[in-house]
Amino acid sequence: MTPVFLLGILGLALLDSLNPATILTVGMILVLRERQRFATAISATLGAFGIVFGSGVAIYSAAQWSLDQISGLLHWFNTLVFVGAGLWLIGHGIARLRHAQRRRIHLPDWVSPSTGWFFGGFFTAADLPNAVPYLVAIERLVDVNAGPSAIWVILGYSVIYCLPCLILLALFGLNQVKMAKFLERMHDRFGHGQRNRSPIIAGLFMVAGLTVATLPFVLDL
Repeated sequence: MTPVFLLGILGLALLDSLNPATILTVGMILVLRERQRFATAISATLGAFGIVFGSGVAIYSAAQWSLDQISGLLHWFNTLVFVGAGLWLIGHGIARLRHAQRRRIHLPDWVSPSTGWFFGGFFTAADLPNAVPYLVAIERLVDVNAGPSAIWVILGYSVIYCLPCLILLALFGLNQVKMAKFLERMHDRFGHGQRNRSPIIAGLFMVAGLTVATLPFVLDL
């Protein structure tokens, strides 16, 4: 694994860290939970970290074992990841061509510091099929046959994935009043109401999806 390769993994991790599922889960706890909100949000972040790290190790190990058993499977694995990522982007582009009604977000009463890890892990796990950069990063690790070193890369990836949540927690700890007001405004703005159609964003998603889906055939990955 070269520095350029690791830099590419870093870029994928930073892109994946913007995934709204985990960020909104932690932000929702900080906004809607009145008691022990900080401890509960930390617990949710740890749950998200555990899911990302554990899933990454499991997927990498399974893919590496499969490649060792079946000759020529790497080409099909590469193609599947990139075509799947492209279709995911195209699907999101199509979705932005129509209006959508956001559901109001509610925080279950049972969410607490002792159960927050499950709450954060659940929403992160539910969104893993949409984590395109995550799957591409694992595919690249399999492609270079990273071996045991891949575990450390996945560990670092998992930490970077949680970086926005860690920053959010740090800012909240420094100034709870100001951050609470900011998060409440974000909740009122994005937590419910109608999402308008956006042809420009839809077009960007679809062009990106088409590009990604055709990469295995153009570059013979």
